[in-house]
Amino acid sequence: MMKRMGKLEQVDLGNNNIGDEGLVSICEALKQLKTLQKLNVSKNPITDASATVLTASILTLVETSSQGDEQEHAEQEGEQPEEEEEPSGPQFESVSVAQTLITSKGAKELSVLFPPRVLECVEQHKCTY
Repeated sequence: MMKRMGKLEQVDLGNNNIGDEGLVSICEALKQLKTLQKLNVSKNPITDASATVLTASILTLVETSSQGDEQEHAEQEGEQPEEEEEPSGPQFESVSVAQTLITSKGAKELSVLFPPRVLECVEQHKCTY
């Protein structure tokens, strides 16, 4: 099933009563979605602990996705992958954590992915970045 889901660009898990424990399992699966660009986990009872897990998972996803793109391109060209400043594949664009239990502490974790505006949107409970 994960093979078929491998090309997903958006995952909407909003309003599914997913807690921190459930999100840990989901994040493990999401690491396999190398084309994922948008994730919605809004309206779930997730806390700052989930922000930490989300951040780590998304960073891993972005890192493995860009490494895979470089290797695939090199294999097609018969070359060694070159170091690039910017990943050439799809970029992770947004995560929605609106109406969750994530506080400004959790927002600081997420700000590694989505700089300063995340802190502001969490305080307003309107997060999609």
